[in-house]
Amino acid sequence: DLKESNSMFRKNRIRRSFDHVLSLLNEYHMAFYSFLMLNVLLLVVNTSDVWQLSSFSFNNDLKLADSLHNGTFLLILSLVLSVGVVVYYFRGNLNFIRDRKKIKWLAYAWITQNVFLACIVGVKCLIYINYHGLAYKRIGVLVFLFITSVGLIMMYVKVSHQNSVFYLLRNLSWVALLTVSTLSILNLDKIIINNNINHQYPILIDYSFLFDLSDKSLPLLIENWSDLKSHDDYCHHNNEVKSSFKNKMLSELLDERITVFKQNQAAYSWLSWNYADYHTKSQLLKHSK
Repeated sequence: DLKESNSMFRKNRIRRSFDHVLSLLNEYHMAFYSFLMLNVLLLVVNTSDVWQLSSFSFNNDLKLADSLHNGTFLLILSLVLSVGVVVYYFRGNLNFIRDRKKIKWLAYAWITQNVFLACIVGVKCLIYINYHGLAYKRIGVLVFLFITSVGLIMMYVKVSHQNSVFYLLRNLSWVALLTVSTLSILNLDKIIINNNINHQYPILIDYSFLFDLSDKSLPLLIENWSDLKSHDDYCHHNNEVKSSFKNKMLSELLDERITVFKQNQAAYSWLSWNYADYHTKSQLLKHSK
């Protein structure tokens, strides 16, 4: 009985070992063909985008601006999915098999193409900003692309040095935190207003958007009012503005914003004090004199 049980134990152990090797081999083939097909697919997409950018003419095709805007979000989704593919296939024993060089080079090609894809999205976003000015979402797209590109470079390091997913998440979290912290120091409202007011294509700028920024933008709008006067009736001839802005003069919107800000400040107690509101209040007081 003891010999039979030992024999059965060895047979089961050999069978489990064989099943494990077979499973790993199947995963290897699946990863190889997945990366191969994904590389071919992304190569077609990147080639198409490069051709589109090379033949780009905004003056002859205004609809292309909408294509750049809407297509950005689909391309960002592709970048996020690419990270998931590499993390999935290089999560375990596939890192340590002998014949892994083919998969690694296909993974490197996939990562490189996604970095190139991020650059294409960045160029499209910069083209859109060049014609339509700055906005928070457009700045957010550029920041996201920067973080994603750094993440793809870290993904290359993970695959080449066989690092864990924790390594990727930890370092990418630090990059995201430092990037967002740096942006919080900048006065983005001031950057947006200065860029859009002095834009080379004023006919394509959404001037109502400037009056939908935070309260700290109010002194900047007053300072630049002489440049905005020529666009005072913007909301009258543009049907795409938000409903609360329709058929109003920009000067009227500015007066309403200042009135609401002063009313809110009067209703606050000392517990609601913050430097941003204090600075805005002092600047408005200085401009009113």
